[in-house]
Amino acid sequence: MPLWGRRALSSAAVLTSSTGASILGGVGRKKREKKLKRRLLKEWEEKRPKTFRETLPYLPGLFLRTLLVVTAGMVLIVFLGALGFKPAETFWFQLLVYLGLYLIFHRFILGPLAPPRV
Repeated sequence: MPLWGRRALSSAAVLTSSTGASILGGVGRKKREKKLKRRLLKEWEEKRPKTFRETLPYLPGLFLRTLLVVTAGMVLIVFLGALGFKPAETFWFQLLVYLGLYLIFHRFILGPLAPPRV
């Protein structure tokens, strides 16, 4: 038996290359990831607020984060308009800016109400 013993061989942490990749080739990795995803979503479903009354404590933070993102969009539009960028004056451009910022910062806006990223 090698110096590290039989017990160490059973650990996948020991069986890694110098780059940190598993020598075993990710045996059961997808199954573990799927199980972890299910567990995290179940935990989130249990702890998330179910009624409006449970959601009330989160609303001030939600409002402030939304205000921050919308203010950043407004500053961007005003800045582009001041530089003479004519499309910045159109409704559709402004709508795209606000929609884009909302989609980019969606997880930031939702904060603690966001589902886990898996």
